[in-house]
Amino acid sequence: MKSSPLSAIHTAFLAQDYGAALQACLSTLLYEPTEARSALAYMPLLLQRLGLNGACLPLFAWQDGIFSLPRADRVGCHDDIGLVSVITVVKDLVAAGRMGMFLKMLDSVQEQTWPQEKIEHLVVDGASTDGTPEFLERLLAEGKIQALVSKPDTGVYEAMNRGLCQARGDAMLFLNSDDALEPQALELLVQGIVRQGVDYAYADVLRYDESGEVVGTHVGNGRAVFFGTPYCHQTLLCRKRCYAVLRYDEHFQITEWPLCVKLHEMGFTALHVPERLVRFRVGGKSCTGTPLAVEQRVIQKYMAFRLGLDLEEYLSLAACVRLKNLHRPLTETEENLLRKCQKHGTLAARMFVNMCTLDREQGS
Repeated sequence: MKSSPLSAIHTAFLAQDYGAALQACLSTLLYEPTEARSALAYMPLLLQRLGLNGACLPLFAWQDGIFSLPRADRVGCHDDIGLVSVITVVKDLVAAGRMGMFLKMLDSVQEQTWPQEKIEHLVVDGASTDGTPEFLERLLAEGKIQALVSKPDTGVYEAMNRGLCQARGDAMLFLNSDDALEPQALELLVQGIVRQGVDYAYADVLRYDESGEVVGTHVGNGRAVFFGTPYCHQTLLCRKRCYAVLRYDEHFQITEWPLCVKLHEMGFTALHVPERLVRFRVGGKSCTGTPLAVEQRVIQKYMAFRLGLDLEEYLSLAACVRLKNLHRPLTETEENLLRKCQKHGTLAARMFVNMCTLDREQGS
């Protein structure tokens, strides 16, 4: 017999697994509207136990039976960002022979035009047994990283969530151990967030292979959030208040797409910085392969359901959106699909139709 959402929250809370309790609470708020009011009662205490109380305590709104967050311009989010936390998750660097790449990644953080005294570099190690913790301890002693956590985990997203609980920054960015920031990356992202008064910013990436050859780019496209991961997490800088109510979904091992959807649906405001600010190495498990395709297909089926489409219709509309073709006149089939979404009436469908309508008006 399947347990109720509130039971999952309560069980995790009693086990003092506050991260899991928060994840269950947020899932209830977003997807179980009949239980949302009860789930809200857990939020203040959970945030307090996670050290996210006080200024990070979010303001919740309830409208038309839907849980949401107020827009950023109504909750005083125009304050300056001081400390930025860069979080890197690692496992068995020594055994994999990737210490050189890791050091190059460190160099890219230390070469930022954003002041070094305003950067905290936190490394989360998955309890490696190959000498990686000792390697990282030396870097910590040398001041090349500012914080280190080494504990067993069940996957990359549990490690990333652990990093979120430990980070002290006003804004946070995840950087893989074999990627690198362009020198102005943090400065441009912070400036964009503060000047525009938004909650998070993302940018474009330059993709390169193991030999260092450039093999392509990835351009951030928030409009595609319902149809795939709209930006690379290495370019995503979020205010701490975003992560006060969100965590990476630990049911997945590769795709960060669910987090992007939640950021959008919960009303957090975003800015695309049209610059290539990260050098992203392709070839890892997060880039291609069957596991990624399997995870994406699970989410595609779910998103199709939420938009009121079958999978074939969803994939047809996805091709249109991801190729940025909404500025051109829609085909009769695409118009019919949009009307079908509009009739469905779910939050995701309403947001998608509104987004498409605005995009077409701006392009006309």
